[in-house]
Amino acid sequence: MVTLEPDVTTTRVRARAALIRSGLFAGIAAGIPLFVVLYWLSIEQGSWQRVLLAQGVYVAIFAVLVARHNAVFVEVTPTTITKQAFFASHVMARADVAALYLADVHHSSTPDVIPQLVAFDSRGRRL
Repeated sequence: MVTLEPDVTTTRVRARAALIRSGLFAGIAAGIPLFVVLYWLSIEQGSWQRVLLAQGVYVAIFAVLVARHNAVFVEVTPTTITKQAFFASHVMARADVAALYLADVHHSSTPDVIPQLVAFDSRGRRL
């Protein structure tokens, strides 16, 4: 169990950069052959502008995903705990938190252990 001391300064933890790197590599690896083939087929027909537009949308989607990933954090202040997820934000008062646990979570695809912070209220409900 993790203890919360009232005089602790603000602590902010951001998402791991390795996650977004893996996603970007996957997007690039999928996009290069796809758009090479689409350009190759569309240049003869003169419709390469549509492929360029589709590629622009593809890149814009990844740019939004990177921006949202960089905005993800968990912050503990003397009065609040803030969780800024990919799309939503949740703020709770530290007085509402009865217990904090740091759980080691195993992912199925790797042997690595990833710590997860879990908060519970006085009735044992997960916050």
